[in-house]
Amino acid sequence: MLILFNSYRPITDRQGNIIAVFAPPPNDPSYCESTKRACDRMINESAKFQFADKDLVDPIRGDGFFALNVGLSYGNGHTKPTFRDLGRFKELANALLNDEDIQRLASYQDGKSTF
Repeated sequence: MLILFNSYRPITDRQGNIIAVFAPPPNDPSYCESTKRACDRMINESAKFQFADKDLVDPIRGDGFFALNVGLSYGNGHTKPTFRDLGRFKELANALLNDEDIQRLASYQDGKSTF
């Protein structure tokens, strides 16, 4: 379902802390085309992999959902920032991170972290 909105909407947890923000898309038809191409790229790249059952089970997101976290991590008890070990998904991550459309979406959303 597509939800259209034209203003910022904070999403809060039960304590009222802002945990995410819906930001309206730019008023640029080419941005919508970028989102479609990025989605197609993710589908096509992920189709090259065989996912094990354990890859598709997440206690928070539910079954059948795959998420690939990349970059630096300083959570989960690490004593210093470390790059995540992507194992056999490194090629997939690199293909997606180097995609122009995915970079465009990420940079737009990155710029919306303060409102």
